[in-house]
Amino acid sequence: MRWTEVVEALEERGLSDDVAEVVQSYGVTMSEACSRCRTTQVVRARHAAWDYLRRLGYSTTEVGRLWGVDHSTVCTARKKD
Repeated sequence: MRWTEVVEALEERGLSDDVAEVVQSYGVTMSEACSRCRTTQVVRARHAAWDYLRRLGYSTTEVGRLWGVDHSTVCTARKKD
């Protein structure tokens, strides 16, 4: 999934600005957070965005679909942070 598709999916739900704010607080752009990059800073920002969505009530499956990853990836990320 391309990062623009992730942003579009978030925009459809009115979440793009809030998620971008979470990601940018880590010094990461949305394009970096939505990429497959695995640097520590990007991974932490991505996991924080996923955690934010979970706190809003989205399931791990829904977060995974929004981001283009398997729900188990989201589950594992929550255990790491």
